[in-house]
Amino acid sequence: MEFGFLFWVLICILVARLGIRRKIGFGWALFFCLLFSPIIGLVIILCSRKIKRKPEFISGDEENGSLPVETYTEEKQGKGGCMNVFGWFSVVLGTIGVITCIILAPLTDTNDAGQLITKLFGGIGVAGLGIYLILRAKEKKEEAGKREQEREKWIRNQSLVEDKGSSDDK
Repeated sequence: MEFGFLFWVLICILVARLGIRRKIGFGWALFFCLLFSPIIGLVIILCSRKIKRKPEFISGDEENGSLPVETYTEEKQGKGGCMNVFGWFSVVLGTIGVITCIILAPLTDTNDAGQLITKLFGGIGVAGLGIYLILRAKEKKEEAGKREQEREKWIRNQSLVEDKGSSDDK
């Protein structure tokens, strides 16, 4: 029995290591692997976006005011509004599930305790998924703000370069 549990945890840790280079991170990946299963955890990890190491610039370098390529590739992404709503929905649904399990615990027969524990961990998992989605939506909103600031900075730099070029022509 203990060997099976240790094997389960080891497999979960190995699968969760795939989340290190993804937006989900190791901690959340391990949480989902332990709570649901390594297979479901793997699906969640693979759905998470890979972390970009360094933005590539279109021309020149950062000092010349070049626009990072990721501004173009991520411009179509939203600000995480739908993810935030789904996250809060998951938190509420998971919390209701956990509270229901706690209320029903004294009323259940010992034969049904396994099902109650399964439902309890399911509720915790859904609430944990909701918390992850809420945090991810917050990150997306901050990323969208940073992209907009970079875009405005680039536009200002380009207008300064054009003004400087037109004054040199005169």
